[in-house]
Parts: sequence; C-alpha cells; structure tokens
Amino acid sequence: MLDAADGCASVEKGEYCGIVAVPDNVVHNDKEYYVAAVSQGAFEDCTALEEVVLPASVRAIGACAFKGCTALRSVTMCDNLLLIGNSAFAGCVSLESITLPEGVKYIDDWAFRGCSSLKEVVLPSSVTTLKKGAFWECASLTSFTLPQGVNIVEQGLLAKCESLRSVDIHEGVLSVGYGAFYYCHSLEELTLPSTVQSVEEQVLRGCVSLKRLNLLAQAAPMCNRDIADAAVYSNAILCVPQDCVGEYGFARVWSKFDNVEELNY
Repeated sequence: MLDAADGCASVEKGEYCGIVAVPDNVVHNDKEYYVAAVSQGAFEDCTALEEVVLPASVRAIGACAFKGCTALRSVTMCDNLLLIGNSAFAGCVSLESITLPEGVKYIDDWAFRGCSSLKEVVLPSSVTTLKKGAFWECASLTSFTLPQGVNIVEQGLLAKCESLRSVDIHEGVLSVGYGAFYYCHSLEELTLPSTVQSVEEQVLRGCVSLKRLNLLAQAAPMCNRDIADAAVYSNAILCVPQDCVGEYGFARVWSKFDNVEELNY
C-alpha cells in the first residue's frame, strides 16, 4: 500500500516463503516510497516462511502480521520500530527467541500468544505498554523480566507459561492483573514489590509448584476475590514485611494462606 501524501509504503498480504528481506523503499511511477509498516495480516498463515529481515524504516508491525507462520524461526528488527500489533506473532510455534530493539514502546494484546517454542525474550527499557496475554501460553519460556517502563502487569500476561520459573518485577509496578500467572506450573517463587497496590483474581491459580510468595508492601495490596486455588493457599508460604503479619492476617484473601512468615530483609 502506498501513501503519496506521506511518501510511505507498507508490506501487504501475499504468499511468502523461505527467507524474506523487506526493502527499505520501493519505487512506483518514478516516485520513491519508504517502507514504514508491515500491514495487518501481511504474512499471516505463510506456513513456509522461515526468516524475515525488516529494514530500519519500519516503525510498526500490524495486527496478525505474522500470525500462524508456523515455520518462522528468526525475525530481525531495527531501532526505529515503535509498535507491535495485536496477535502479530501469535502461533509462531517455531520461534525460539525474540529480541526487541530499543525504541519499541507498545506491545499489543496477544502479540506472542502460543509461541510454544519461545525460550528467550529480551524486551527493551523503552517499552511502556505491554498489553494483556502478550506471552500467553509460551510453554517453553523459563524466565521473564518486566521492562522498567511498564507499571502494570496486565491480564493473562504470562498465563499458561508452563515452564516459567523466574519472573522479575521491578519497584514501581502498581498492579497485577487478572490471571497474570494463571497455570504457570513451574513457578516456585514470586516477589511483588512494595509499590504494588492491587492484585486481581486468579493471578496464581494452578501454580502448583509455588513455594513462596514474597510481598514487600507494608500495606496489604487490595484483593476482592481469590487470587489462587486451595492448593496454593495450603502449600505456599506468604512472606510479608516485618511486623506486618497482623496486617495481612486481617486482609481479605491474604488471610486464606495457611502459612505466613516475616521476611528477613
């Protein structure tokens, strides 16, 4: 698609396979256009696509752009990229690692949902918005670090990441959304920083291996409904700041934990 007013072009829907290097500009009727985006569904269901190299001119990857590209193993992106759209890489089951360049600010809903081979994710500090279910059901992902610019753990962000063992959530995060770590079977310990004010329901449901939940907030974060199931309440130790056991003991939901201890730091 060409935009004569802006002098830009976007990659449109087509049949692509093997290795594709997107050019940084195209010429039409003797006029040059720079390639600014990968349009919605441009590579969707191109099941023989294995590798994509995007030029520095691309600023946005549209919704479902690479959805269902089951053979895609590698995507090279450059520093001018700002946005990754809804379900952009959903179902890319052969993708094993992804490194987003510095400058990316917005990652939309379900962006990498169902990337079952994804083992490593590197997100830049420039990311400020990481929407719901962005890494839902990334079954091979073992660790995750929330970017410093993100202050909300969105709904279902890492739900059903069955191999996830480590999550790093920085100070400054304000809330943890519905089912954020739902059925993360391998998660053994989770620390929520002192800035967390609310935790929504089902955050830890199905986290059968959870042994410790460390809450650093002096005031118990607000919870209106169950954050977990009976097995988690029974088996996991809730660790809270010194002299705060009583605070949590009288708080709705947190009082359901059978074992509450003081943190030693």
